[in-house]
Amino acid sequence: LHGLRHTNPDSIRRSESLKVGEPLVFSLELNNPFTGYAVSVKTRDHYTLGWLPNYLVHALHRDSDNAWLVKDAEARIERVNPDAPLSHRALASFSGRLPPGVNPMATLEQYQPIAASE
Repeated sequence: LHGLRHTNPDSIRRSESLKVGEPLVFSLELNNPFTGYAVSVKTRDHYTLGWLPNYLVHALHRDSDNAWLVKDAEARIERVNPDAPLSHRALASFSGRLPPGVNPMATLEQYQPIAASE
C-alpha cells in the first residue's frame, strides 16, 4: 500500500487499529487526478488506507475495456507497524489468478529491458 498520508484523518486513525489477517477491499478509480486510473485499498468498513502501487494497477487492469485481468483478487493486512511513519504503517498481501498464458508485465513498454543481453 502507498498513500496513507494522502487520505483523511479518520482513515489514519483507523489504520491504528488494523489487525494482521484483516481482509481489505478494492475500488477502481477511473478519474484519479494523479494517475488517470488507480485502485484504492479500503477496510471493509470503508476507510481508505492507500492505493495499489502503479506497477500492479498497470499489470492487472486493461484500460481499453476497464477489465480486471486478475480473478479472485484478495488482499489482507500482513503486518502492522503502529509506531512507523505512515508510509510504513501497514503491509498488505495481494493474491489472485491470471488467465492462462497471460504475463501482463511482458507486454507493457515500461517493463521492457533497456538493452538486450546476449
